[in-house]
Amino acid sequence: MPYRVNVDRPTISARIHRGDCRYIGRRPKKPEHGGRRGPYATLEEAKQAAKDTGLQVSKCRKCNP
Repeated sequence: MPYRVNVDRPTISARIHRGDCRYIGRRPKKPEHGGRRGPYATLEEAKQAAKDTGLQVSKCRKCNP
C-alpha cells in the first residue's frame, strides 16, 4: 500500500494518508503553499518525508495509516 503526504504550509501541517484515501486534500492554489508528496512504499518513508518538511506531522483520521 503506497502512502502520500499532503503538505499545507498555511496551516503548518504535513498529514500522512494511505495512497487510496479520498481525504488527501485538494491541490493548493499556489505551489508555494505545499502540495502532495509521494507515493512512498512504506509508512516509515512517508513519516520521514513528512518530518523533513519541518511542519507539524499528523495522520489522517479517516484512512488511519
